[in-house]
Amino acid sequence: MSRRWIVAAASLPIALGAMAMVGIDGDAGTVDEPGTQSVSVGRDGPVAVARGIVDVEGGIVQLAASRDGIVRSVLVEEGERVREGQVLAMLDDRAAALGLSVAEAELAETRAALEPAEVRERAAVREHERLAKLARSEAVSRRALDQAADELRLARSELAARRAAIETAKAREIAARHEVFERSVRAPTDGTIVRRLARPGDGVSIQTVTTLFWLAPATPPIVRAEIEESFADRVTPGMEAEVVSESDESRGFAARVARVGRAFGPRRMTVHDPRDRADVRVLEVVLGFREPPEHLPLGQRVIVRFAPSHAGTTARPDALRD
Repeated sequence: MSRRWIVAAASLPIALGAMAMVGIDGDAGTVDEPGTQSVSVGRDGPVAVARGIVDVEGGIVQLAASRDGIVRSVLVEEGERVREGQVLAMLDDRAAALGLSVAEAELAETRAALEPAEVRERAAVREHERLAKLARSEAVSRRALDQAADELRLARSELAARRAAIETAKAREIAARHEVFERSVRAPTDGTIVRRLARPGDGVSIQTVTTLFWLAPATPPIVRAEIEESFADRVTPGMEAEVVSESDESRGFAARVARVGRAFGPRRMTVHDPRDRADVRVLEVVLGFREPPEHLPLGQRVIVRFAPSHAGTTARPDALRD
């Protein structure tokens, strides 16, 4: 064998050893992609791994109409930011508007009937006072004074009835106005329309609730993960974790455990794989991101790797600031 081949053979184990060392040390030669956050889980790996879903505090709100009817107009589109109380859609409100017109007319009628009743009451008061003075000098009979007192009581009763009728008409007018108001679908809070299901001409029902919009409240995104019962004691509030998408595990996002549930329950269909065992008891864990992720839409299924409490953070400082 030539001297050249002897040297090459002797160098091969050294090169393989160096490659193995680089493979063991996960930090060697790694470069984070822009916007990527990662959390070191230590040489022993994560203390627990769980599936989860990207959500917001309170969850996505499914908006429906509070009255039956036909959608007349839709005023927002998907992706549009809305403010609390903003009108998102209008139902056909012609019948409700007619009811309001009738209620307003009835209120005007009862108010108009109040003035004659007040005039009759004042006249009855004057007549009773006049006859009372004459009765003291016995210029009129006691019977005439009693009749004047009865007329005064009747006038006052009629006046009270007119005033009560006005209050009733006011309540009817308020109820009719509320019915018109209820023909509009409004945003219950600030947020973003993530799905628009309503279309002009669609019928909606409150018996079988018809969802018209999905609204994501304007709150920071979170992850709802489910820890199996056998690993639940390993996760505590404040622990660091790495969140990766099920479809792309090459990009990680730094997160921290915000709270751990207090009761075990069944898996949620939105989180687990249908092929998983359904009889496993799980505990919900809520995590908050260190900074809002740009590439994890709401509803994205993710994998959460919980780092040991002693594990350090390897993400860039600006990516992990509070």
